[in-house]
Amino acid sequence: MNRQLLKAGVREWVVIHFPVGTVAVGAKGDQLAQGSVNVPQAKIAGTVGAGDAFAAGVLLGLHEKAPMELALKYGVCAAAASLSDPTTSRGVCLSRILVMTNSWMPNRENFASDAPARFREEYL
Repeated sequence: MNRQLLKAGVREWVVIHFPVGTVAVGAKGDQLAQGSVNVPQAKIAGTVGAGDAFAAGVLLGLHEKAPMELALKYGVCAAAASLSDPTTSRGVCLSRILVMTNSWMPNRENFASDAPARFREEYL
């Protein structure tokens, strides 16, 4: 699917987000995958706005000239932060996203470890 979108005219990146992660394909052939943050069910107050929060996190990373790998991490952390509140935006704040990105990222068990492998073939 991503490659079809690139052929249709996307100039830099195609990014697809789904509950267990994200995949991105670059116009130069780069292929990236990032699992979502494993948020405990008891901590989820609502899912409305998680996709928008993901997009905002990725765009923040790109705006700040971060590599796409880090932008995807910002995205999954922003989506995870949004789950903490039933509203579309109250759970998302930059400090919470940066704490998640900086403290949760090195700890691999916080992420859906099988997402990149499971979805790479389907979405790339």
